[in-house]
Amino acid sequence: MLKSQLIGFVQLYSSFSSVEMEKLYILNDLFVLEQFRHKGVADKLMQRAEEFANNNQACRLVLETHKKNKIAQMLYIKRGWEMDAEHYFYNFKC
Repeated sequence: MLKSQLIGFVQLYSSFSSVEMEKLYILNDLFVLEQFRHKGVADKLMQRAEEFANNNQACRLVLETHKKNKIAQMLYIKRGWEMDAEHYFYNFKC
């Protein structure tokens, strides 16, 4: 019998674009245990998130990442994601 172990996860939130009048998903979190990093797990999780969004008729997936997180940025670019040059994002700290 094989033992199951959670080695990573991806978290999506459903949202709605009032501009495009379509469903979208926010990729809020992507995590892989340290000992399983650089083995394709994050790539596979991203693939599943993209498939889920496509299968659920979303117009797009969006995410944000820190400017210094170059490893994640390389993954996104490799998978065909593009940096948004049309919008500014603002935060309100509570």
